[in-house]
Amino acid sequence: MMSDLTGVNVMNERVNTNLSRTAVVLGVVSAVTTFILALLGALAVYIHAQDVNAQDARNQLLYSAKLAAHLLEQQEATGAATLNSEAKASLSNLLRLSPRLSDIRVYSLKDSAPELLFSAAQPDRYGEVTGRLPELINSLRFRTTLVERDSHREGTNVHIGAYVPLSLSNTRQPIVVAALMSEQIVAQRNSGLKLAFTASVIVAIILALGTGTVVFYFRRQSELSQMATVRTGMLEFELDVLEKVASNVSLTALMDSLCEQYEGTIPGARCMIMLVDCERLRVLAAPHVD
Repeated sequence: MMSDLTGVNVMNERVNTNLSRTAVVLGVVSAVTTFILALLGALAVYIHAQDVNAQDARNQLLYSAKLAAHLLEQQEATGAATLNSEAKASLSNLLRLSPRLSDIRVYSLKDSAPELLFSAAQPDRYGEVTGRLPELINSLRFRTTLVERDSHREGTNVHIGAYVPLSLSNTRQPIVVAALMSEQIVAQRNSGLKLAFTASVIVAIILALGTGTVVFYFRRQSELSQMATVRTGMLEFELDVLEKVASNVSLTALMDSLCEQYEGTIPGARCMIMLVDCERLRVLAAPHVD
């Protein structure tokens, strides 16, 4: 009797351990899945916000270049020289009022190459023939407004530029106003996004741990409830058998009752109990087997 009880206890411990492992695995899988989904969502938002931020910087560059071009066109409309001292002072003031801009320049086309006419950041620079920047050359040649998609390097500085052609009546020479922004300014605009992304990762970790814990808890509670139900059913089954044995129920009736109770636990199942009689099998109970 003690060995039987020991075996039952060992079996219950094994079942309990397996159920616990299942709950742990399910909780871990739920936590990992939640973390991956949250991380992918945060990464998608971060990338989109970076694109929006970069586009906003280009829009600001374009607006500043158009404003500078409008100032010069107004200067030319009064009959004064396009790049007189007053016009240069206006461009310098515009640069001071736009802290995110690194420079406002005026270019013309000389021998198929851009020539610097004025730099608001470095007024002493003029007459320089710059490198062949595709957007600048195309803006000069085709007199069209362009914004750089990629940054360009000037010595140790990296800039993004917007180019707006001037509509002047006193000259046929193509002239373009360029507004430049340092790539560091764009990177500083993205620093807040990086902080927000880091916070999103932390939130994703917390959410994943919380989800995994909740899934583990409810799974474990469900398994414990099922185990309690099964144990209650087994106890009722054992008590019913003991009661019938104590009531001197015949062996055939007892076996039929066992079969019916077993079949009641598994829908569609059929039970048959056979007895070994002189090295032959004889049906002892089969209430629903033809």
